[in-house]
Amino acid sequence: MQQKIDELLQSLYDVYQEPLRILARSYGIPDKDVDDIVQETFISYFEHYSLAWSPTRKKAMLVRILKNRSKDYHRKKQNQDMVSMSSEEFIEDSSLAAKYGKEDHLEKIFEDETHKAIQQAISKMSKDLQDAAVLHLIEGRPQKEVAEILGISIEACRTRISRARKFLRKELGEDD
Repeated sequence: MQQKIDELLQSLYDVYQEPLRILARSYGIPDKDVDDIVQETFISYFEHYSLAWSPTRKKAMLVRILKNRSKDYHRKKQNQDMVSMSSEEFIEDSSLAAKYGKEDHLEKIFEDETHKAIQQAISKMSKDLQDAAVLHLIEGRPQKEVAEILGISIEACRTRISRARKFLRKELGEDD
């Protein structure tokens, strides 16, 4: 039985690995990471889906998994680039004036000052807390996603976010 499963897995890999590599490149995955994305695609398929499916259904599922893995790759890459920016660059790039349109000028000033104060407070945090704060508190990503991006457990993520909130309350004078 195990030999039959192994043969099915090997044949699935032999048939679809090259088309999936081509597709991964078309999704903008760099050559150095294509093999990893394709391997993750097959692993995910093997863990969650049936080898008894029709070839058309198998192919469709492999393509869907690859597409999602590619999106995750780009999202993670984008977050790494954004989170790793120095705090000075982050604050300079966060000018909100262009986003407000024709709102009340005084309201824009207050919102911009609040944003700057938050960014400055975040820049004073440790790198671990900064990453968690930006991803969760600023970007609004769920804790599970933040934990995955940072490569930490959900509990560690919750702790970092809690510490970041406490730090911000203290820095912004809202701590009782």
